[in-house]
Amino acid sequence: MKKPSKELFTHIILPFIALTIVVIGIYYYFFAPKSYKDCIPDEAKAVVQIETQKAQEVVSSLAEYWGIQASGIDLTKPLYAFITPNEYIGFVAQVTNEQEIAANILRLFKEHKCMASRKNNNLNWTWLNAGWQMAWNSQTLMILGPGTIQEQDMLTQTISKLFDFRRSDSFIRTDKCTVMEKQEGDIKLFSTLDALPTPFSLLFRLDVPSDIDPSAFSLFAGINLGKSTQLAGEITSDTEETLAAYKAFECQNPPISQVHPSYISENSLFFLASRTKGNQLFELLRQDATFNQVLQGLNRTIEANSLLQNINGNTSLLITHLSKDMTPSFSLQAETSNKDLMSNAASWIEKAKQQSDVTLTKARNTYCLKSKEKELFFGQDKNLLFFKSNQSISTDKGKDVANEAIGCRQYFRVNLKELLQQPCVTGTTKDFFATIFKNHTTLTYKVLTNRKVTLEIK
Repeated sequence: MKKPSKELFTHIILPFIALTIVVIGIYYYFFAPKSYKDCIPDEAKAVVQIETQKAQEVVSSLAEYWGIQASGIDLTKPLYAFITPNEYIGFVAQVTNEQEIAANILRLFKEHKCMASRKNNNLNWTWLNAGWQMAWNSQTLMILGPGTIQEQDMLTQTISKLFDFRRSDSFIRTDKCTVMEKQEGDIKLFSTLDALPTPFSLLFRLDVPSDIDPSAFSLFAGINLGKSTQLAGEITSDTEETLAAYKAFECQNPPISQVHPSYISENSLFFLASRTKGNQLFELLRQDATFNQVLQGLNRTIEANSLLQNINGNTSLLITHLSKDMTPSFSLQAETSNKDLMSNAASWIEKAKQQSDVTLTKARNTYCLKSKEKELFFGQDKNLLFFKSNQSISTDKGKDVANEAIGCRQYFRVNLKELLQQPCVTGTTKDFFATIFKNHTTLTYKVLTNRKVTLEIK
């Protein structure tokens, strides 16, 4: 038998083999059955990889919160949590037995803890009473929420889109995922700095240049579990230009050197400290519709914009209580280089007299702006500007934690036990927080120098 010529091999057989490999590669990349991880969108604002065998307590707590059992789920594979572009929280896991999950949901339905399951678009669906939409097939289980029953259609549409994602649109195929998976810890984290909506993202955004979109920065971290949960991470960016801007910003804004007031009780609900420039704070607050509305209301009587813009230095925010409508009892104290911020106060008082719905009075160095529903106390003591919801903010005596903020670029502390007692934290929200922070009492977040970040939950 005559051997194929060299020309035949070079010009026909070899190109055919190469073409076959390319076709198979394209098919695999775009059309082959997807992994459960491929449902995580590449535009996810945050992704958390949970090593289920190392974080069994976390997995058990989530299952208990939803009222489901882990049967039918592959617990040798990581569980992923993520924040969608439309700001819902998603969880996705590998399925080993579709029928076991169906049996589990049937049990929940009989216990009146979920809606009856239904089949649509090759997916099984149910609504969990905790406020989460759940869908699954033979490979993947996804839970998305939390939301009200009125949001069920939006949650369903979002899940359907995620299941229909091409492999090339998945977060798992990105460089961000590669960096995240290199982090050390029982839990691995990626997040953009705008993952949380304003005002919750304010803490992160104060530590980056205001003229750069916070989504340009990413946080990568590893989390180790134990008696306390420890996170160690780094803020970074894809571009050298953005990193250089951050470095310059860090040099221009030194760490916290003093806390006002000097005593902060460990029993305080929220405590935030930073080194703040008023212009940046003002621009950030204006981007939030609620804050913008408040500022507009204040500006009818006092020069609120100017007061905020004149903040320059160590700034502390203390919140001791949240009402049912989330109105805080707070004290904000900030350094300023302008010692004459109250020089126009007499004209403010005259403005108030011309309005029927507000009054402005003065007692020593403190002014009280009062409407039908709320009061705001403010004033200046030498180089310290202050705003308070009450004339005196009192907290239960406890260990002083003020010095923990010294040397940090940003500092944030939450008393989790107090948080769960607030009138505004109810229903499924309270249940979710109680599950996530089970057996923990405080959360402390610190931004350090050189883009380093730590978080401790204990």
